Amino acid sequence: MAKEHLVSVIIASVTLLLPMGFVEWHHLFIDTIGDTSCYFIWGGYSVRYNRFGIYDSTGFGPINYEASVALAIIWVTIAAALIASNLALSRQMVTVRTNFIIAFLCLLAQIVVPIAVFTMALSPNFAMTFAAPLPVPSFLQIVCYLATRFFSKGQSQISRPISDAGLTIERL
Repeated sequence: MAKEHLVSVIIASVTLLLPMGFVEWHHLFIDTIGDTSCYFIWGGYSVRYNRFGIYDSTGFGPINYEASVALAIIWVTIAAALIASNLALSRQMVTVRTNFIIAFLCLLAQIVVPIAVFTMALSPNFAMTFAAPLPVPSFLQIVCYLATRFFSKGQSQISRPISDAGLTIERL
């Protein structure tokens, strides 16, 4: 069951390294103010200015500080739920199907929550052109589940003896 531990390490890594989502925004009155921002759990990246920033009281981009921190906490909590379900699966405390259901619910949360935060926490005088969440941890969990199911079915078919299906073999 080492593959569940490996998937847990990968989920933790992508949670820390990959962005939660992208937001393209612009100022409503001044056309020259606008950017595409990548939001990570630890801060953000400005595409226009090619710089990283951490969340502080001034915020990062037009999303307010409290909403950014809340989104990061929710994102880490979802990743922790995925890791916990993997570890429970390795100890056979949950079934593979239950693990898949947890991953699917986490995927829905990782799609809906960032869009809700990005649209509701936008500072005044700014508008969002688009928001794209990146639910990589949940998606990765589902892909690993499907790969495990696919490869385990292939292994069970290879190791299963071929039955003669009621046919008799006669000697000549």
